[in-house]
Amino acid sequence: MQDHRRLKIYQIAGELVLQVYAVAAALPAFERYDLARQLRKAAVSVGSNIAEGSGRGTPRDFCAYLSASLGSARELEFQLEHCERAMLAPARLVRPALETARRVQPMLTRLILRVRARDD
Repeated sequence: MQDHRRLKIYQIAGELVLQVYAVAAALPAFERYDLARQLRKAAVSVGSNIAEGSGRGTPRDFCAYLSASLGSARELEFQLEHCERAMLAPARLVRPALETARRVQPMLTRLILRVRARDD
């Protein structure tokens, strides 16, 4: 399909992972295993699905992986909102990660629509 490293959304997904790892590291001890692991997994999934989907043979396959990436971004948004509401990590770490998670969602949606349009 295409080189995923050239996609702006992939680059931002890489930034998101770093931001989320900082949030996960700042969680209190009682959340370092469960919630931290879920945060990291969802964040890594955003970029991983973009990369994997870009290597698939058809636009339909690529869209399926982009949709999974979007689902992970929404899951991550919820988890970060939980961190913010429950004050589990410093706002100075949570807010930028939350903003990035929200930023990637419309970008993924637009990319899905563009890829679908090319497939029609």
